[in-house]
Amino acid sequence: MIIMSACSGNEDTYDFDELQMTLTNTSGEEIQLFVGNEKELYVYFTGVYWGVCLDQLVKLNKYIDEVNKHGFTIYAISPSTIEDHEYIKEAYNLQFEILSDPDLQFGEKFRFVNLDKQEIYRGYVAVTLATELLEKEVDYLVGDNINEVLSVLEEL
Repeated sequence: MIIMSACSGNEDTYDFDELQMTLTNTSGEEIQLFVGNEKELYVYFTGVYWGVCLDQLVKLNKYIDEVNKHGFTIYAISPSTIEDHEYIKEAYNLQFEILSDPDLQFGEKFRFVNLDKQEIYRGYVAVTLATELLEKEVDYLVGDNINEVLSVLEEL
């Protein structure tokens, strides 16, 4: 079992084996999530046509070296198409992978998507796979709140 990190006070638990999934990047490659002994930061955003989402991704991109210093790899994820992700990755020179979640499997697994209410929330999941520690936060301003995100990464 993965138990949510104590830093948020969340009590959600996840079966580690059920977290593994495959999403597609801007090159059409399938990327396996939650596999191996990596430290990963998954940032879930609404889509490429939301100005605030783009703004936050651009701000997050400025801190990629800081995130990497903590040993984490960044993956941005949204329901948008591979082609839309490819466009913003190139147009904004984003240095991290952007993955498409058209079936909302990641979004639903971590409750960033509520189909009943037809809502999508922005936030992140930080995970240290070797220790099976995980932290999930709904955070609409991940780029603006980078210091809080970095603190969470330090704790993991």
